[in-house]
Amino acid sequence: MYDKTYPANDGWTAGYFTDAVALRGGRVGYLGFDGYDQAQAIERDAHDTVVWQDGEGGSGVSRRAVVEMPDGRVALAGASFVGWGKYGIALVKSRFGSTGFAASFAASPYASLEGHFLALALTSTTGLYAAGHTKTAGLVAAFDEIPTGLWYKEVPATSLCRSVTATAADDLLTWCLGTGADGKPNGAVRVLAGGGDLKSTLAIAAPVGVQSFAPVFAPEGTSYLAFTVAPAAGGGPAKPSRVVVLRVDSAGKVVWQRMIPSVYGLGAYDLEWSVNGPVVIGYRKHATTGDLNGWAAGLDPSGVLLWQRDYGGDGTDVFYGGTALPDGLLFVGGTNSQGKAQQEPWAVRTDAWGQAPCNKSGPCADLAAKACDDGKPCTADTCSPIDGCVSAPTQCDDGNPCTSDACDPKAGCVWSALPDGTAACPGGGQCGGGFCP
Repeated sequence: MYDKTYPANDGWTAGYFTDAVALRGGRVGYLGFDGYDQAQAIERDAHDTVVWQDGEGGSGVSRRAVVEMPDGRVALAGASFVGWGKYGIALVKSRFGSTGFAASFAASPYASLEGHFLALALTSTTGLYAAGHTKTAGLVAAFDEIPTGLWYKEVPATSLCRSVTATAADDLLTWCLGTGADGKPNGAVRVLAGGGDLKSTLAIAAPVGVQSFAPVFAPEGTSYLAFTVAPAAGGGPAKPSRVVVLRVDSAGKVVWQRMIPSVYGLGAYDLEWSVNGPVVIGYRKHATTGDLNGWAAGLDPSGVLLWQRDYGGDGTDVFYGGTALPDGLLFVGGTNSQGKAQQEPWAVRTDAWGQAPCNKSGPCADLAAKACDDGKPCTADTCSPIDGCVSAPTQCDDGNPCTSDACDPKAGCVWSALPDGTAACPGGGQCGGGFCP
């Protein structure tokens, strides 16, 4: 477990991490940018010792997603700088621990497409599916194991696609951010594609004011979607942004929708699946100082908020990505609150409940984090290195005036939308669909 930065003497000149991946043998790979906006990668072993690191390309080169191949190589996706103001989609296959990317670079045949790949997944034939965006729409594509581009499709009425996976039939499945006729986000689109064809698309409505979203695929075909929602309009003091999480079944039906409670603004950049359920990763913005902290929240599969925590200090600290590890969680991003004027790559490794280890000394010495769970959905249970197990009433206030908030002894927090037309919004506005206009 650790909370540390990776300064210039680690080979970086400022910058930040964008993603991380758990590799075989307890190793971890990090992707990100240095201070010159060049793509960087680091591999560290189970003891957090640098095994290998390297940078690639000039300003504007990016690597936004990574997966490990069966032969030990890794596939990295992102974009390559192809001209002033232009970023051509590209895919790289390399090996963490090699002398660098350049020796095994394989340019995508789609390099003339301006945009980025944002997600990767393996197929059963060791090929790859990729998802991302062009300048005008979400994008899905397929590669063989070499990798050679097989096909690509732009997805109408979307702005970007993320969190791709291969189905049991080896089709491509992804979630894209939908756009309305006005060009603004209006929900999510579940896309099934294969053999170069878009086989089906299914739109999922989202709360009004969507700013961003992050999806993740979970076992048994279930998906979870995290939306960052702009503050509701109305008079009075400015309201903070919120994060709303949806669970969607394999048929595309919304099972539940939860707004994560917070008195501060929240934003979601990533969503990962862990042993306890979905984990939202992003930032929390303090209302008084405007400072950002790295933030994460864990829910169980039924939508009960298990925990939420922020990380960092006074300054700008943001998590952009992360991954679940066999023994916990890893969050990555950038920070400038640790005594440096410039932002530095930042990684925080925690237990499965988002907390620093409490098994080194004190009352928690012989307790795993889950040992403090009292089995009551209406309490939040943590392990304090000083006090041991601590249980506090669960705070179910979701900050949404258009819901009634309660804690059910069996189900935990329950939020029910007020009837349409209820005058509960700032300035006398009326509720509609569970939200203020």
